[in-house]
Amino acid sequence: MCCTHWIKDEPCILDCSFLGATFPDSNTALELVFGADCSMPKPGRDGNLKMHVGVTSHVLGNIIFETMQLGQWGNTFAEQMKQVNLDLNLWYRQNVGHHKIQGKLTIDRIRTKSGWPKLHAKAASTRHLAEYGCSLAVRFNSGSLHDQRRLAIAKLLCKFYEIIAAEGMFLSRKAKSEIKTIGADLVVLYNALSTEAAEQEKKGWKFAPKFHLFVHLCEIQAQYLGNPRFFWTYADEDLVGHLVEVAESCHPSTVAETAMFKHLLLHFE
Repeated sequence: MCCTHWIKDEPCILDCSFLGATFPDSNTALELVFGADCSMPKPGRDGNLKMHVGVTSHVLGNIIFETMQLGQWGNTFAEQMKQVNLDLNLWYRQNVGHHKIQGKLTIDRIRTKSGWPKLHAKAASTRHLAEYGCSLAVRFNSGSLHDQRRLAIAKLLCKFYEIIAAEGMFLSRKAKSEIKTIGADLVVLYNALSTEAAEQEKKGWKFAPKFHLFVHLCEIQAQYLGNPRFFWTYADEDLVGHLVEVAESCHPSTVAETAMFKHLLLHFE
């Protein structure tokens, strides 16, 4: 079996027999990972935003946490996080133009309270960190099966963002085909790492429902609604934040009317 269209500036076809499964199309891939009943609701127009904070944050959290566990950045979380932030700041300086995360990374920002690796950052910052995650996967690739799968996932994620950044509102036939392949391959590879972690009784590569949404984003939304980049809801999320601040200054009995008036006044003055 081959994964296609996921390594920039390299041949588009790579032998991916290490996937551990063969499927003729993405529908079979869905059944392989999620079971025969793939009736989970399809993503709405904000599905791509959920993908950022879901799929991308899980992938980045695991890559960063596994890199820390190698021991090259210290033996304690404090030492490791200091080196992570130094390394990330260096990467930002070498890659100008990326949306930076707010504040410093801490162990609580790359791992949940229950101990599962997951990056906690705003959606735009998370999206721009995909390339950093890929750079870590390249630099700390030992050549093992695990590291090959991790690197493949990181490159697939970067390829996804590369395609939607380069395409217009309506995807080309080639882009549609590539995104559909990316959705299937990334989820199968992630499932392999998730299964591996479960067998070793480790908390890693947690499989969340948003991975299912990501497959539908690539298979359905991108195919029929167009480029996900044009359906991002960053502006809507930002508007909600501003309205909350406005509403806090209003009396509860007239909060709806007053908040709307104040918002319009600020917006159009």
